[in-house]
Amino acid sequence: MKGSILSLAVLVALQASAQVPGDIPANGLVAWWSLSGDATDDANAHDGTSFSTFPATDRFGAADGAMDFSFGSYITVPASTAFNTGNGMTVAVWVDLLDPSANQKIMGRTNYGFNSGFILGVEGAGLSPEVWDANGIQYAFNEGAIEAGTWTHLAITWASNGQFIGYINGEVVGTLSTGAAGIGANNEPMIIGGSPWSQSPLYFATNGGIDDMGLWDRALSSDEIAELVAAGAVGVRETTGGIMMSVFPDPASSTITVDVPGETGMRPYVIIDALGAVAMKGTLMGGRNGLSVEALAPGVHLLRTEDGAVVRFCKE
Repeated sequence: MKGSILSLAVLVALQASAQVPGDIPANGLVAWWSLSGDATDDANAHDGTSFSTFPATDRFGAADGAMDFSFGSYITVPASTAFNTGNGMTVAVWVDLLDPSANQKIMGRTNYGFNSGFILGVEGAGLSPEVWDANGIQYAFNEGAIEAGTWTHLAITWASNGQFIGYINGEVVGTLSTGAAGIGANNEPMIIGGSPWSQSPLYFATNGGIDDMGLWDRALSSDEIAELVAAGAVGVRETTGGIMMSVFPDPASSTITVDVPGETGMRPYVIIDALGAVAMKGTLMGGRNGLSVEALAPGVHLLRTEDGAVVRFCKE
């Protein structure tokens, strides 16, 4: 028992020390901007400089876990050859937009001639990305529906001789067939929250929150995009009766959200610490439940309902 507890403690310590969350696909990851109060790249030191941005509450309710962009706010990241991803690319990000019908550029890098690079944007409440291949040919679409005032996951993937795909909350909303050419290379900086041409980053500004932005040099699969949407939420480890339940954030500091989608009625629960003792008990309702875990000791805990659902989370 002591050995198991020690192993769990070591695992938690390793997870806490990792800069990029463990549930983020690592293969091909070029940059990961968590935007938790600054523009640091936790993957490969492609750090940015913020202009008039402010810390914001993220999708898990954590203060200073995201960045707020108003008109005139943006982040610029110095140019890097790593941003020229060639025949494959994925861009993924969480946004909370005040008005997704407005033409807004979330991130990208293109030259002023508009014949290379990419833009991840929104317009008319739809996902509106653009990619220029090495021949200067533009690929673009406007598809899907983005809700105002709601954290929404956006992603685009590109594979030469394959497809250019757009996702909203993990669902495919747009596809285009691609040619043999890769994405057009340039020497422009990455712009986050504004027009992605360095000469004029103040146009088409993002109005709202941006969080957990990643760039890969390959096209992630649909399953990997789904993993990104679920990142930060802990899934069910054991279940009976078809119960689906998740807990986030993980690790947690003072509060957790227990999501029991589609369930109704009252469901008693207990939280068990690493020693097997009951540390907390109460009742869950269907939907989202906010629980204070500030009094719990740091370490691994299990939340178990009386009908058998068990989910693990870590208390910082």
